Amino acid sequence: MQKVLDSGLDDRLSVLLMSEIRIGALRDEAFGKAYLAQDQAMTASIEGIIQGIVDSGLFALRVDVPAAAQMLMVQWEGCMARAAVSGYDGEELHRVGAE
Repeated sequence: MQKVLDSGLDDRLSVLLMSEIRIGALRDEAFGKAYLAQDQAMTASIEGIIQGIVDSGLFALRVDVPAAAQMLMVQWEGCMARAAVSGYDGEELHRVGAE
């Protein structure tokens, strides 16, 4: 899971770009569909990682794996956006994303 988080948005420009992409997806239906397809692919990848950890017996979930993956993504995206708004630099954003 750490590799997934570490490979994502880790600098202010990337956070800003993703925010602009989301706004574009809200405004344009075709773009929104493409955005959702990419988001679903990312969430499916995280589901696989979470399922592997659950299958290893390291922990159990109180929610199903798809819900856990979605919650993780929403939390991570929110943390990254708040950190960018707070003025964190690339290294600090990377730390926030990894935590």
